[in-house]
Amino acid sequence: MKCEACAFETERLLVREWHSPSALDLPQRDLAGVVADMLTEVVARSLPPSWQDGFSVERARRWIEERDDDGTTLLVVDRSTRQAVGLMILFEMDAEAAAGGTEVRLGYLLAEPAAA
Repeated sequence: MKCEACAFETERLLVREWHSPSALDLPQRDLAGVVADMLTEVVARSLPPSWQDGFSVERARRWIEERDDDGTTLLVVDRSTRQAVGLMILFEMDAEAAAGGTEVRLGYLLAEPAAA
């Protein structure tokens, strides 16, 4: 599931598909660096076990590829500071019980400074 049309803005936030050229118009490193910085031990504590144990930039690259296979990930950026403050992960699930339709599930995480 790709959702380039999922981009939106609020008064405080910019939300873009994380591979979008405008998503990384940030004073930070590339996407893998942004993800590695965001997935601290405190942030990952409540996530699935495979998402824990620290993230190097190389591990973040693999994690990004895995999320791309699962669905669409949106990068959430603070409009005033241009700092990445979170991720929204959209993924489809077969909804057999929902008349053969498709469900879209939403996962999210907040960077440690944004959650404080």
